[in-house]
Amino acid sequence: MPKRCHPERVPIIRDESRDLSVMTNNQKPTDLNKWRMASLAAELGFIIALPLIALGYLGKWLDSKFGTEPWLAVVGILLAILCTTVWLTKRFREILKGQK
Repeated sequence: MPKRCHPERVPIIRDESRDLSVMTNNQKPTDLNKWRMASLAAELGFIIALPLIALGYLGKWLDSKFGTEPWLAVVGILLAILCTTVWLTKRFREILKGQK
């Protein structure tokens, strides 16, 4: 008869393209998912905030320099929305591609 492993020592190997860690049956995968979700939330906050702040202030500064208030600030904000949309789309495609 083949020798059987103790169920607590049987490794569960997850998707190798995402994470090479090995878990035992006693560990909950939700513990790792909570940290991954928190990391993703922080990353998305930066993806949304950085272009908006940078391009909004750049537009406001250019408005004060050229006297075109508020048009360059509006253009900066619209450009930030466009950049954020492209950045988020790329990031979500990476995430969804990794889950398949």
